[in-house]
Amino acid sequence: MAVIHLTADRVRRLCDPQSFAFETTAELPYTDDIFGQPRGTRAIDFGVNMNAPGYNLFVVGPEGTGRAAAIQRYLERVAPKARRASDWAYVHNFAEPRKPIALRLRAGQASRLRDAMDVVIAHVRRKLPPAFETDEYDEAADAIAAGLQQVQSEELTRVQSLAMQAGFTLVRTASGLAIAPTADGRPVAAEQLEQQARLSDALDDALRRIYHAEKAAREALADLDAQVARAITRPLVEDVASRIGEWVEEEHRAMVEGYLRAAHDDLIANVAMFKPVGRGGVEADPAMLQMFLNRYRVNVLVDNCDTCGAPIYVEDYPTYFNLVGRIDRALTLSNNPAIANVVDHMMLRPGALHRANGGYLILRVRDLFRQDDAWFALKRCLLRGVVAIEEPNAHTQLITAPTLEPQPIPLDVKVILLGSSSDYWAASQDEDFRALFKAKAEFSTRMPRTPENELAYALFLRNRMQDEGLLPFDRTGVAAMVEYGSRYAEDQRKLTTRFGEIADVAREAAFWASRAGRLVVTGEDVRMALCERRQRLNRYEEDQQEYLLRGGYFVQTTGSAVGQINALSVFDLGEYEFAQPSRITARSYVARGGISDIDRSVNFTDATHNKGIAIIDSYLSSLYSIERSLTLSASVTFEQSYSSHEGDSASCALLIAMLSAVTGLPIPQSYAVTGTLDQFGFVRPIGGANVKVEGFFDVCKARGLDGTHGVIIPAANIEDLMLREDVVEAVRDGSFKVIAVEHVDDLIELMFGMPAGARGADGEFPAGTLHARVEAILREMDEKLEDRRKSDKDRDRQESAHPPQPEPEMPLPPEPPPDPGPLTILPQATLPGSTDD
Repeated sequence: MAVIHLTADRVRRLCDPQSFAFETTAELPYTDDIFGQPRGTRAIDFGVNMNAPGYNLFVVGPEGTGRAAAIQRYLERVAPKARRASDWAYVHNFAEPRKPIALRLRAGQASRLRDAMDVVIAHVRRKLPPAFETDEYDEAADAIAAGLQQVQSEELTRVQSLAMQAGFTLVRTASGLAIAPTADGRPVAAEQLEQQARLSDALDDALRRIYHAEKAAREALADLDAQVARAITRPLVEDVASRIGEWVEEEHRAMVEGYLRAAHDDLIANVAMFKPVGRGGVEADPAMLQMFLNRYRVNVLVDNCDTCGAPIYVEDYPTYFNLVGRIDRALTLSNNPAIANVVDHMMLRPGALHRANGGYLILRVRDLFRQDDAWFALKRCLLRGVVAIEEPNAHTQLITAPTLEPQPIPLDVKVILLGSSSDYWAASQDEDFRALFKAKAEFSTRMPRTPENELAYALFLRNRMQDEGLLPFDRTGVAAMVEYGSRYAEDQRKLTTRFGEIADVAREAAFWASRAGRLVVTGEDVRMALCERRQRLNRYEEDQQEYLLRGGYFVQTTGSAVGQINALSVFDLGEYEFAQPSRITARSYVARGGISDIDRSVNFTDATHNKGIAIIDSYLSSLYSIERSLTLSASVTFEQSYSSHEGDSASCALLIAMLSAVTGLPIPQSYAVTGTLDQFGFVRPIGGANVKVEGFFDVCKARGLDGTHGVIIPAANIEDLMLREDVVEAVRDGSFKVIAVEHVDDLIELMFGMPAGARGADGEFPAGTLHARVEAILREMDEKLEDRRKSDKDRDRQESAHPPQPEPEMPLPPEPPPDPGPLTILPQATLPGSTDD
C-alpha cells in the first residue's frame, strides 16, 4: 500500500503519430469490415447462416456501437449470393370472391403477368364492343330473332285459328294471353265452357313451346356472343399462357394456369359488360365498370425485379399493418351504393414481412414493443410460417364492413432484432421468444487499444471520407481521434466502439479544418472540434462555477479546516457531463447514536449511498470495537445540497471528515477526495474519474493554482485517466497534483500528516498514530457515557429508597343544593298609576 503521485504520462496515454505507416487516410483502402466486434461478428455469421427453425437473430448492444450498420454491411455481402426471392401477386378468386388467391412467380416476373393481363383487358375493351356492331353479327343475331318470331307467330296463329272455329278468340289481359268467347252478347253454354278449357290447355302448350324457343334463342345468342368474344380473347389469353413458363417455377405453374382459365371463362360469361347498351349490354357508370374489370387485374404485392439475391428490408415503424399488410379501404367515387363499400384483391397492400420474404427483416425491439399487437403479429407469423393479411383481432371483434380473407403466403424470412441488454431481457419474458430467437450476437462498447485497433480507427475515418465526402485525416488527426476514443471509453487500455460518436467528432473536425482552409484534418482540428463542442454544451457548468466562485456555494480550496472536506459530484446532462466539488461536513458528539446521515434522514440519498454509509460504520466498528464496544457518533451531510445523492464514491471523503471531527485534526482544503470504501479499508474504483479531476482543476485554476491543489483518486482508476491537455500540462509543471491511494490508511497519512497505525502484538495502536488518537478519544467518550450512566443509575436508586411523600389530599367541595325543579313565573302585580298597555 502506498501513496502514488502521478506524473503527466500516467494521467493521459498519448498516441504517437509516427506509429502509423501512412501520411493521410486517403492512402488506406476502403473496407466494409466490422471494427472491434469479433465476438459479435462471429455470432452474426452464425445467426444469419443457420437455417434451422427458430434461429432468428437478436443483436444486443447500446446505440452508437454500429450494430445496425454492421448487420447491414454483413447482409449486403451475403444477400447477393443467396437465391433470389420470389415475387408475389394476388388475383381474384372466381369461385370464392372473398378469398383472393396468392400467386408465386419468379423474381421480377409478377409485373409482367400484371402488364399482360392489363393488355388483355385494354384489348378486350377496345375490340369487343365493335365486334357486336358488325353486319355479320347483326345477320346472325337477326336470324336467331327471326326464328324465334316465326315460332311465336306459328304457335299463336294456330291457337287463334282453333279458338275462332269454336267461337272464341285470343285476348291480352293483365296476366297475359287468354281464351275468351266472342262478344255477341249471348250467354256461354256449358258445352262452350268445356271447349274454352280445352283451348286454354292448347294455349298453355303453345306458350310453353314459345318459352323453350325463347330460351333456345337466348342460348343461341349467348353462344354467338361467346363465339365473338372467344374469337377476340382466345389469342390474347393463349399468348399470356404461352409465357407462363418464363414467369413461374414449374411447381407453381398449375396455379397460374388455373387462374387464367377461370379468368377467361368469367370474361366470356360476362361478355354483356362489353356489349353496347343498345345491343343488350349492361349500363354501368365508370366506377362500377372499373370495379368489375378489377377481377381480371393482377395486384403485384411484392416485386423483386430490382433485388439482387435475397431482399434486406428495414422497418422503422413496425405497426401491425406495416408488418403484415392491410386492406386499403379507399372509397370509390361512384354514387352507386352497391359498390360504395366493395373490397377486392386490388386493395391488398403488403407489409414488411411480405417485402422481406425470402430474405432478411431488421427491426428495433423498442419500436416493435411500442406498437399495439405488432409483437404478437410477428410472433404469430413466425410460429405459423405464413403471413396473412387480416384485420387485427378479426376473430374476436364484430366487423360490420365487408372484408377479405386473402390466401396466406408461405413465410421464409430471417428476422433480426436490434436492442439493448434490457430489451433482450424484457423480450425473453415472453414464453415464445426463446423458441423464435435462438441466435444472439452481443456488441461491446469497448475494444482493446492495440496497434491493430488504432489502425482500425484510421480505416473507419477512411470509410467516412469516401461515404460522406469528409476530408482525409493526417497522422496527428488520427492520433487525436485515438486518444479521444480512449477518453470516451474512460480507459487508457481501451477504445470506444461507439463509432457513431467517433463519426460525429470526425465530421466536426473536418468542418473546422475546412474553415481553416486545410485540405487534411490535423490533431489541432480535432482538439478544436472538442473544444467547440464543450463550449456549445457547458453553459450550465459555467453558471454553476460562476455561482461557486462568487461564494454562492461555499467551497474552500485553501488552508485547512476541521470536519470539512471536498468531495466531487458528477452532473449528467445527457449529452454532456461535468463535475464540481461538494462540501462535506461532519460533527462529533458524546453519544451512542453511531453515524447520523442528515441527507438520508430527509430521503436525499439512494440505496448505494446508504450502503456506503453502512460500510463505513462496519469498518469503524471492526477497527475500534475489539475489546470493548466503542461507537463513533457523528453527523455528516453534503452542505448546500438540495437534491438526491446517488452512489458511494464519497465514502472515503465521509470517513476522513468524521475522523477529523472526532480528533479535531484539520484537513487540507486544497485537495478533493473521491473513492469508495470496502469493509477492510481498501479504496475501490469509482466512475467519472476524468470529469471529477477536471471539475476540481477548473475551480482551483479559476482561483489560482499554487502547487498545493490536487485530487486524490483510487489507485484502481489510474488507467482510466485520459485528462484534458491543460490538466496534463498543470500536472507536468507541478501546479496541480493527481494522487492515487490503495488503502484508506494511505489517505489518512496524506490528509492528516501522521501514520494511520496498525495494532501491534499487544493489541494497541502505536502512539502518535491517528487510530491510537481516535481510539483514545472514543474510550474517553465511552467513559463519560459510562459515568453518566452510573450517575443516572445512582439517582434512580436513591429515588427508589426514599420515595417522595404523597401530597396531602385536598378537601372535597361541598355538595350542591338539591334541584328545586322547574322555575314558576308568577304574574307581576300592577303598580298604582300603571296601565296594562
